[in-house]
Formats: sequence, structure tokens, C-alpha cells
Amino acid sequence: MNIQPADYLVHFSNGLLLVAYSVRDILWLRWFSVAAALTNIPCFLVQGTILWPPILWALVFIAINLYQITRVYMEGRPVVAVTDVSPFEASPLRSPDTRPERGALPEPGSNRLKSRKGAR
Repeated sequence: MNIQPADYLVHFSNGLLLVAYSVRDILWLRWFSVAAALTNIPCFLVQGTILWPPILWALVFIAINLYQITRVYMEGRPVVAVTDVSPFEASPLRSPDTRPERGALPEPGSNRLKSRKGAR
């Protein structure tokens, strides 16, 4: 049995995939998947004929994983507050008079809501 140096990269890459599928955190899964794809690319390049389809697919998966990794890091960044807006205006809560009452029904022929107080 003759093992080429490129075969070791395949084994290493599959080991990285094994670790990637074993972790619980999606961020680590993506990082290990990127590393596995990067170690697979040299294997496809040193074959007798260069295997372009697997190389291109590896690059597509690397790009997708790097995009998703970037999104995860961007979601974790601190939020910058706008200074010209009061804290109440920036709040997702609105003044009670701007929301319709619970159980309010539209008046016939209009877009306004009327109260249904006392109705069940």
C-alpha cells in the first residue's frame, strides 16, 4: 500500500469534518468546515488531472461559511445608540394613545377603530 502525501491531507480534512460535526456550536462547525475545505483543495490540485468541479464546490462552500461566520460576528457587535433621539422615542414601546385598544373594532365605512368597552 503506497500512501501519497496528499492522502494525509484527505485524512486530516476528514478528521476536521468529524470534529466539525461533533461540536455543538454552529460557529465552530463553520470554522472547522472552512478548514476542512481548505485542506481538501490541495488534494484536488495535485491529482494527475486537476479536479476543477470539487475545487469550485469547495470554494462555494468556503464562501457561504465565511459569509455566515461574518453574520454571526456582526450580530454580536455592540449597538451604537443614536444621540439625537430621546430614549423614549428609541424604545420599541409606544405611547398608549397611539395604539388601538385591545378588542377595538373598526367602525363601518371607516379606517378608524372604536372601543368595544363593555362588549364581550
